[in-house]
Amino acid sequence: MSQSTINILIDVPIVTDALDKLKQIPNLRISFTDPPEERLRPLPASLLHNQHILFCMFPPENHRDLDALQFIQINSSGFTQLAPLNLASENTAIQAANALGVFDVPIAEWCIAMMINMARNMKGMIENQQQARWDRSARFQHEIRGATVGIWGYGGIGRETARLCKALGLNVHVMTRTGVKPRQDNYRVENTGDPMGELPDKVFTVGDKKTFLAQLDFLILAMPLNPHTEGIIGEHELRSLPDHAIILNPAR
Repeated sequence: MSQSTINILIDVPIVTDALDKLKQIPNLRISFTDPPEERLRPLPASLLHNQHILFCMFPPENHRDLDALQFIQINSSGFTQLAPLNLASENTAIQAANALGVFDVPIAEWCIAMMINMARNMKGMIENQQQARWDRSARFQHEIRGATVGIWGYGGIGRETARLCKALGLNVHVMTRTGVKPRQDNYRVENTGDPMGELPDKVFTVGDKKTFLAQLDFLILAMPLNPHTEGIIGEHELRSLPDHAIILNPAR
């Protein structure tokens, strides 16, 4: 950016340590909002005027008032919320970046938590506890160790999930369109993930989908939403899974 002072508008909750680092950058003028719980809302046009960088989860409804915008950083991996800005237009020079890799660890931990939750019926255990009921039924003692988890898509979330699964003694099967390759140019938290693609016990491609699905105790969908993945699970895929299989959809 050529201007001597860069104006940045932060429309996300503030992390003090990160803000302190940002303030060390010279010629940077920082403005803040009060980030809402709802997704979309307008912001005062005076606040949007002459802002060069926007850091947000969702662009404001009146995004056209960002009359000097050059770059937008969102704090999510998914970026469908940028569609209203029409950044692919030849008439705009606005660039954008998502937060790929930032949420790999918490989402992978969610996958593990839900696998244990579903396998051991944690909801039933908590209900028994609340009712002071001692139930030693085997359904509350089911282990996930030794089970087979299928990870459909092997980006950052899939790789960190695979690492945690291997640590817990699960068999990891992976399916991708082009196989598993090293992935070293994307952000990841240190000592997480599978940058060299070495963890899967078996790797399948889309042509082996039925074989991949037929062997699973858990299926984790770890793919971005795009024209190739929308509606990717249907009746055929569900029938290919064992009756006891559990599907987790962190990809939403």
